[in-house]
Amino acid sequence: MTQFIPPQTEHVPPYQHPPLCFKPECRHGGPAPNEKIEDFLRAAHACKRDAGEAVRKLFVTKQYKGGMKGVEDDTDLVARTELKAVAAFWSDDDRRRLLATPGALKCLYACAADSIHLAYGSDARFLARLGAWVEHPDDEEQLMRACRSTVTDWACANYLNKKLPCGCLERLSSLEHCATCLKYLDPTKQAIDKRLCKCCGNVAYCGVPCESADWPRHRLECSGRPSDAEIARQDSEWLERRDKAVAARASFEEISPPKKSFDGDWVEESNA
Repeated sequence: MTQFIPPQTEHVPPYQHPPLCFKPECRHGGPAPNEKIEDFLRAAHACKRDAGEAVRKLFVTKQYKGGMKGVEDDTDLVARTELKAVAAFWSDDDRRRLLATPGALKCLYACAADSIHLAYGSDARFLARLGAWVEHPDDEEQLMRACRSTVTDWACANYLNKKLPCGCLERLSSLEHCATCLKYLDPTKQAIDKRLCKCCGNVAYCGVPCESADWPRHRLECSGRPSDAEIARQDSEWLERRDKAVAARASFEEISPPKKSFDGDWVEESNA
């Protein structure tokens, strides 16, 4: 198993999968470790650092829109920022030669699978997106779809499962796991049916909080996605409720609390 993680990174215990779900000795179709592959992985780690810095600067300088349509626009904006940083990193001739390393693409997907097993979700997501960029460098539609399909650990596992020749991620990407927190669910069909997305039935959740948290991502690919007119209406209602809440809070803070007077108490005591 080839780890993408540098040795200094803090270790997080792996997810508790059922037996035979993941084989640590499996290479997932990737090449055997060698010097050229190690050089390529070091460059990939540096690329992740540059892409993360680009996204961080975006968070500092960009005012997000909010609302359902805004979430979609913001998700695409972050994805495009990351992809631009990736393209800029590999534009160097020496680094571009590393992309021609035999087995480089398979190595990215294999390391992404290992990262998911070791609970390094951010590394797995980036490696999957980098693999999509290596595979389709000029196809923006494919790249955006890959970015949308790797936002959560479960979605990333589902995306990678289609890229790997082995079945190590097959159970993890199934409906036996929560699509948000990867919690292992009751595998019986009757129990899973109660937790499926009511619009498409393609994902399952352990509860309402996880379903609500994943909805901004899942709605981008859900077959029961609302129409553009419905999204505009819901966004308008959401913005109206937000503005009313902000105005109510502002008016509440402007009203100073009444001063307590104890004059009456002193009068009663003096009469006594």
